[in-house]
Amino acid sequence: MTHDAPPGAVTSRDWLPGAVAAFEHRLSDDAYPCHFGVRAHRDRHNTYAALDRRDPGAVPALAAALEDFQVRARTGPVHQSLVVLDGPPLPSTLDEDRTRFWDLLAGLAPLDRAPWPGDVPDDPGHPRWQWCFGGEPWFVFAMSPGYDRRASRWAPCLTMVFQTRRVFTGLSGTNAAGQGAKRLIRDRMRTYDTVPPHPHLGDAGGSSTHKWRQYFLPDDQSLLPEDGCPFPGHRTDTTGEPS
Repeated sequence: MTHDAPPGAVTSRDWLPGAVAAFEHRLSDDAYPCHFGVRAHRDRHNTYAALDRRDPGAVPALAAALEDFQVRARTGPVHQSLVVLDGPPLPSTLDEDRTRFWDLLAGLAPLDRAPWPGDVPDDPGHPRWQWCFGGEPWFVFAMSPGYDRRASRWAPCLTMVFQTRRVFTGLSGTNAAGQGAKRLIRDRMRTYDTVPPHPHLGDAGGSSTHKWRQYFLPDDQSLLPEDGCPFPGHRTDTTGEPS
């Protein structure tokens, strides 16, 4: 991915081939919990983009990558993902990468040219709130070198995987196909990770709420508060009146 960088910005992507190879090595393992991700990698359906966390033009570049991918994801294979590697690979803690992840999502908001979709609450404190861009909700989750026990979320650098709502066509917590897929992924997590599937992922029998808590999971089983979403947005107070 290229973009017009300001003078003096770091634009080298020498680290990218190695980072992609390390990420894809995980997806080449048939034991990797997300069988949809394994299949998409095998069939070359994933799209890759690179950011440089030292580059002040990273957020506009990410917005452009999302816009391009959204057009592509409307046709062709259903199970497509945009994989964004935020390098170069350097030692980082989960707290550092979590802050960077939410800062990037927040920075995209002013660059989003589409209105917030009417069927998704715009209050991050609402149980059905999801992150939206380009007029639709997306599922996004982060991977990081800071993960130790949750190997299914490890990556060589902060890595964000974006999926449009189309990827979940026919899969929901209320139908047999969706429940079966969730059950399979959770069963694989129990052997791939050294901690159980996180409670924020919910169970196979229904759709979870406060999905933002799945975007960047803790490495342990600690719970994030339902009213603690880091994304800035419209919020209401405890009486339900706008604050």
